[in-house]
Amino acid sequence: MHPDLLHALSRLVPHLCLLTEQLAETSDYWPDDAEELPALFETFRVTGFSLARHQGGATLIGQRELTGGRVLNLTTPYQSFDDELATYPYAGLLETTLAIVLTEVEAALRGKCTDYRQLDLFDAPAPDSITLVPTPPQA
Repeated sequence: MHPDLLHALSRLVPHLCLLTEQLAETSDYWPDDAEELPALFETFRVTGFSLARHQGGATLIGQRELTGGRVLNLTTPYQSFDDELATYPYAGLLETTLAIVLTEVEAALRGKCTDYRQLDLFDAPAPDSITLVPTPPQA
């Protein structure tokens, strides 16, 4: 997987932890977009998500690694983005983060998987003349 997709998925971990009541929010709970996740999130990971029809809400799916090496599977309750009586104060942030993840997933499906272009399968140049061509991120 491309690092941009892994980074985008990692941004869902704080939401997973809050929605499943695994961690309590603190003053330094939300990392900046460029930062790696704080150590308190090391044992958590998002493995998937399910979007409602017309992307009006979502359910996050993830895991928590327990101290004995066992894995606790986590599924958040369905979170609507359009709920007037919102019980989750970060529904807008969750929706924005999921839009970024979807953009990265679509890019991965179109072939974004490395920082360089894959060489042609046939008529490849000699190994000593291979040059890597950087490609701009595809969003």
